[in-house]
This record gives sequence, structure tokens and C-alpha cells, in this order.
Amino acid sequence: GRAWSPGLLDAALADVPGALAADPASGHLLALLADGTADTSGPGGTAWTRVATRQAIAASPAGARCGLDSITAAAFSPSGQPMLAVGCHRPGTVGIFSRTGGSWQLTGPTLPAGYAHQPITVLRLTTTGETTSALFAAGNAPATRLLAAWSTDGGKRWTLSPALPLNHAALTGSSSGPGSSLAIVLSNRHAMTVTSGASSWQALPVLPAGTATLAA
Repeated sequence: GRAWSPGLLDAALADVPGALAADPASGHLLALLADGTADTSGPGGTAWTRVATRQAIAASPAGARCGLDSITAAAFSPSGQPMLAVGCHRPGTVGIFSRTGGSWQLTGPTLPAGYAHQPITVLRLTTTGETTSALFAAGNAPATRLLAAWSTDGGKRWTLSPALPLNHAALTGSSSGPGSSLAIVLSNRHAMTVTSGASSWQALPVLPAGTATLAA
């Protein structure tokens, strides 16, 4: 962050928290746009090219297994592969795609059988260091639950967190910290943290009014 250079993307970003991702190793950026497409840049945010459209992913074999609805977040894997989070119409399917060998593959975690008939919405997807973290909601209100998942190999293997009942609240903020630590802010001013392998989510004191972010 000591030096900045201007980059230009002549398009509107999607109105989601994870619309822009960066790969620190290569300097490439990945942008999710308002029209449902995803573009990637060369080093320094220049020379943008199209890498995906919602229609193209939906028409692929992997997209058909998901029943793709909308693209919800963009990230790079620890090795620099583009990743996209999507909403899937197919119940029980976690819509996380990784781009390998020129095609998009469905690489979201496999959920326990109890989620087979529940709608799944990926809310966040981000990579910190060597770990990619995902947050997704399972089920319909008032029984919606939040789950976290972590992968260190671009989505080949995932570790799942315990489920967190949202009790009518909504996710309003999240952050990733060292290792696999995650912190979330809910609309009821409650905050929770969790790490990979933990047996439960840990509650923090009720947040001050107006809190927008929480660092893990």
C-alpha cells in the first residue's frame, strides 16, 4: 500500500461485497460486474479481459449441475486460479467454481445429507494467505443457518464449520484473519468468530450501535 497506480475498468462493479479480488503474487485483479460477467486484468489493473459470463457458466456441465442463478463473489485461490461464488437453484449445492484448464469446475464443499433439500446461497468468498474462506447460508427463514468452509488447495478439499442459526438476523459484515480465523457481524449487532476445526462459533459482546466492520 505504499505506492498506488491508477487502473481503469470501464464498467460498473456488481453490488456485492466480494465484487473485486486481487492476487498478490501476480498483481492480477478479478472483477465481478453488474451485468453478470467477470473480467480479469493483467498486472497493475491493466489490460482487462472477459473470463466468464453468467450465461456461459450456466450452460456448462458444471453449471447445469448447479442450476446457476447469479454470481455473488470473486476470489483467487492461493495458487492464483480465479474462483467465483454463485447462487444455485439445485438444493444442497454450494456454488463455488474454480477456473482450471480453461474451463469452470464446480468445486464447492459437499454438505452433509441433512442439507440435501435446502437452498444454499454463498455470501462471501475470499482468500487470505494460503486459505480460501467461504460463508454461505443454508435453508429458509426462520430456520436459516450460516456455515463457513475453508480450503487450502483451490477447492479440492474443504473443512466445514458447525452451523450457526441466524434467528432472523442477516450477515452484514465479515473479515478473514490469520490462518483460518473468520469474524462476522450480524444485523442484530451480534458478532461471532470461528476457526477451522473449531467445535462451535464464539460469541463476542454485543457491538456498539452503527458498527459496520469487524477485523479478525
